[in-house]
Amino acid sequence: QYGLINHIIQALLKTKFGNEFWEKIRNKMGHLPDEFEIQKLYDDKVTYDMVKKTARDTGLTVDEIFELIGPCWLDWIETSPYATLIHVIGPNLYCLLNNLNTLYNHLGTSFTHMMPPEFKCQETQDPQVYRLHYYSNRKHLKGMAIGIIRDIARSLYNLKIDITVLYDGIAENRLAYKNHIILEIHELGPYNTTWHLGEDESNGCYISDQIFNSIFPFHIVFDNELKIRRIGNSLAKKLPQIQCNSNYRPRLNELFQCLKPPLMLTLTNILDNINSDFIMEAIDQESLGHYQTFQLKGQMIRLIDNNSYILFMSSLVVKKLVDLKRQGFYISDFPLHDKSRDLLLLQQYHQVEQDLNVQVERLTAQLHQTTRLLQAEKSKVNQLMSSMMPAAMQKLYQDGQIVRAQNCPQVSLLVASLIGVTTLCQEKDPVEIIDFLNILLAQFDSLLDTSSIYKVETIGDIYMVISGLSQSRDDHAEIVAQLGLNMLDQVDSILSLDDNRSIQLRIGIHSGSVITGVIKNAVPRYSVFGNAVKFAGRIESYGVPGTIHISSATQQ
Repeated sequence: QYGLINHIIQALLKTKFGNEFWEKIRNKMGHLPDEFEIQKLYDDKVTYDMVKKTARDTGLTVDEIFELIGPCWLDWIETSPYATLIHVIGPNLYCLLNNLNTLYNHLGTSFTHMMPPEFKCQETQDPQVYRLHYYSNRKHLKGMAIGIIRDIARSLYNLKIDITVLYDGIAENRLAYKNHIILEIHELGPYNTTWHLGEDESNGCYISDQIFNSIFPFHIVFDNELKIRRIGNSLAKKLPQIQCNSNYRPRLNELFQCLKPPLMLTLTNILDNINSDFIMEAIDQESLGHYQTFQLKGQMIRLIDNNSYILFMSSLVVKKLVDLKRQGFYISDFPLHDKSRDLLLLQQYHQVEQDLNVQVERLTAQLHQTTRLLQAEKSKVNQLMSSMMPAAMQKLYQDGQIVRAQNCPQVSLLVASLIGVTTLCQEKDPVEIIDFLNILLAQFDSLLDTSSIYKVETIGDIYMVISGLSQSRDDHAEIVAQLGLNMLDQVDSILSLDDNRSIQLRIGIHSGSVITGVIKNAVPRYSVFGNAVKFAGRIESYGVPGTIHISSATQQ
């Protein structure tokens, strides 16, 4: 069930017994939320366990705890969108209880998975005493029903009542909602329940059968044997086997089944639920032909002039215009005074609006997916661009600005080469050589501090980095010198795990001025020019393998 009842019970425990008591119950159960969500579905066991533990700790019975829910239930209704509805259902308690199904039907528009109880009232010979039949799929709820009814009588009608439980068991004649409770309500206050109709003051003015059948095209008149005596014009088109001038009178239960209340169609059941709304569905497939079955919703009326007949005043149940076509009906089958015409067109408008909303949601989801893919691709591009040029120039290039050449007066360059790779290529499989170089160069890249060192390029066995490009700094020589030492350590550690002992690293470092810029060919390429670049390469080429050879400029 929805969390509404649990929310009301939580409010009851806090109001009646205090916040500490609620926390005590919550800790005992161990899995209760801080606040119950009204629109969320919970297991019925949560509700029953809360009530049982409360009853055990307070000394009250389970029924007494459920009765206490009444005021809290009404308080919630008064603060909900249904407050106006409960005040206009009926002028007295009998009328309100007799139409309580209307309130629950309206609640069903917000709580679509709700299984609401059903109610029906019966008069007795005493106008101050009447009986309420309560049907539910759930057991042990008579206390809640008594509490809610008693508080409605007190709060809405200033009426004191006495309630007696006449029956608490199973209704065997029902197909659903079989838990049956009969409450006898005795009004003790001065309120006069005037729900009976007054004397007939009509002047004998009647309308003909033809006009009546046209005004109410979906009505059915049947007798005490359930034999259909008359139907409206629109029904006559769908059920041509019913002819008023024919001796053949099909029974109501031969052509229809009762969906609400979920009962077998018998005279006794109809009269017992005469104050309930009925939904009946056509079951005569032969008469329907290739059309779908249809439903009628309305009320049963015992005709006063002749107690042998019952009038089912109904209207066609249609949710969409397309369903109307499938059932073989037309808008013209509805009389002008029937609001079903307006509701059908309004529902069609809402359906179109809903379809558009679904389409918008689908396109929004696709847009979010595309955005995520775009962000992933953008991240890849940024990663690729960062390997092609320094961050400052990368931002200018991506923003579409001109990346001008720069003169960097003081930088330090490190040029490293792997000695012995050429000889190794003649001895080993090329795939092994590539795998080895990938591991080694990846280790070199992991040593770089991208904020102070930029790797210019790797060509063959030549590895070149530069420090002092992005910002002027005095320690650029120290940075590349430390990097060189770390690179030698990495080579030693890798070679100790490999049999490529013939490979050695030779490093040359020089400091000076360079010119940098982006050359836009098919692929933009960041390049470094100047005598310092050539000189660094020469220092490396004349160096001793396994050592770092630095220039006097770097030393200074």
